[in-house]
Amino acid sequence: YYGDPLVLFCLQVESFEWLQEEQGQVAADTVLLTCAAHLREFVGRPERVAYLGGGNFVVLLPRCALDEGRLRAIELCKVVHNQTLQLLTGDYIRVSCRGWGAELSRFTQDAGEMIQRLPVECEQVGSGEMMFVADAFS
Repeated sequence: YYGDPLVLFCLQVESFEWLQEEQGQVAADTVLLTCAAHLREFVGRPERVAYLGGGNFVVLLPRCALDEGRLRAIELCKVVHNQTLQLLTGDYIRVSCRGWGAELSRFTQDAGEMIQRLPVECEQVGSGEMMFVADAFS
């Protein structure tokens, strides 16, 4: 695998703070667990998915070039978005997410630095040669 392309995709559950405040921690945990299950199923290997806190996940897509990574990230956002969850209150919600990705070898060799810088730089630059922004409506 050394030298193969690797896309790192940061996914953020939108309105997560609102969900915690308005619906409570149990509802937020339900959303996180459901998202994590879909991410693991989509990626195929649980060790390629990490939860960072605050409704943010990181997904590693090994042997994946940037264009393919962008398409997979959009598909993943659609999978999450198309799920309707029932909360303990009986209410139903639909979760939306968005994310930012880049091919690790082109961006930086330090994954930790990349995770912190990626959302900010993608918002400034947008999708391009080295990074992309994805959501369920891309």
